[in-house]
Amino acid sequence: MNVAAFRLVTVAAALALSASVALAADTYRLSYKMKPGQIWQSKADSQFKSSSIGAESTNSSSFSVRYRVMKGERKGWVKIEGRIVSHSAQSQGGGVDYLKLVYTADMHTSGELRNIKHAGSAMPPIPEEQLAAMPPQYAEMMKQSGDMVAKAMQMGVFWFPELPEEKLAIGDFFEVVQKSDLGSSPMMQSQTVVKSEFTLEDISQGLAYFSVRQRVLSRTSGMGSQVDSKTAGKADAIFDLEQGMWVEMTTKSKTSSSYAGMGGMSGDMGGVNISRYRMQLK
Repeated sequence: MNVAAFRLVTVAAALALSASVALAADTYRLSYKMKPGQIWQSKADSQFKSSSIGAESTNSSSFSVRYRVMKGERKGWVKIEGRIVSHSAQSQGGGVDYLKLVYTADMHTSGELRNIKHAGSAMPPIPEEQLAAMPPQYAEMMKQSGDMVAKAMQMGVFWFPELPEEKLAIGDFFEVVQKSDLGSSPMMQSQTVVKSEFTLEDISQGLAYFSVRQRVLSRTSGMGSQVDSKTAGKADAIFDLEQGMWVEMTTKSKTSSSYAGMGGMSGDMGGVNISRYRMQLK
């Protein structure tokens, strides 16, 4: 091999090695980095525009959760306490007090949650004499109403998704499935399944930018009625690689629902929802 050919082979090998090193450097592993002693706070705002039987309405809501991070029992785990510190429903009356709810869970760096529990009840207490006057099944449902409200809020408190084990390159995606079961009594049942696909679009200045596609199926039934809903949405999400946390997620989705009630009543409803979650280290 002459000198020119040797140099050409050397340059080609160097370029190939450089390309492989660059490729390896352009993969990223997502990891939650919550540490004991930290305080995080999230703020969620949403607006739902609905239409039913020719009538349109707009409803807005917001709530904020403060998270206290404590030492976990095993390596890679922390214990987090999520306390609802504000909720727009507080100003609307009705006796529902979300500020009484406190959630705890063991959380892995992957986002896996275990031992999820809640304390307190957002519903006002029902006098025993009123419960005694109700049919037994209805009274039992009323007793469970506080637990159902707490479980309904749980997905909003622990909104941050579980992360993939594999490293991601630009264009890679991962899927997340979240399920919620609010009750299984004969008087009231509600199940929701949320499927989300996160695609890594860009990395810039320590922030990972994702596009998200989301599908939601839910069914609620009880007291002679049933509502089936389908939701399709798209979102933009930002993950801070250094802090190890989602700092913002904005979703726009469209929902269509069909309902059937007692006496043969039925119909369709629909609406558009825009929601925004923000997370900040205090």
